[in-house]
Amino acid sequence: MPSLDKSFNKSKKSKKSAKHHQRTSFGSLLVRDTLQEYITTLAYSPDGSFLATGTAGGELILYRRQESIELLGITEQSLDCLAFSPDGTYLAAAGQDGHLRVWQMSDQQLIIDLDQSPRWIEHLDWSRDNRNLAFSNGRYVQVWDVVADQVVTTLNFEESSVLGVAWHPQADHLRSLAIKG
Repeated sequence: MPSLDKSFNKSKKSKKSAKHHQRTSFGSLLVRDTLQEYITTLAYSPDGSFLATGTAGGELILYRRQESIELLGITEQSLDCLAFSPDGTYLAAAGQDGHLRVWQMSDQQLIIDLDQSPRWIEHLDWSRDNRNLAFSNGRYVQVWDVVADQVVTTLNFEESSVLGVAWHPQADHLRSLAIKG
């Protein structure tokens, strides 16, 4: 049986439409072999029931036992970061198209599509209360309040791109990483 690492690194071009999927079973996890591009990011839900994968072509596929759900089709721009909220209520995705998208996991509905283009979003992380989502946006870190549907904080790193963001898991502290700043 192939390991998950090998199975998720397959890069096969397919002439089939995105709706028709060839599937391979790995235990209780089902993996689709017909992704249009290679996988660039992945994340498990906190309870392990979902695996989200993003590709270089912008696809976002959610795997759950014997099914795969396409949350986002080809955008031609890489998805670079995925994160489930700590309680699994939300899934956030972002990348080179500059969109920050958030899905509510109870029904897999897109609830936020924040356009920050032309800047890429390369890093994101959820606060422990599931309410705030920090993300890099070029030389800025912004914090989005999902409930209020607005940016509540912007940190400016004038001399450096942001290299990472992380909320402390047991406190309301946000850390960001930059070369100068």
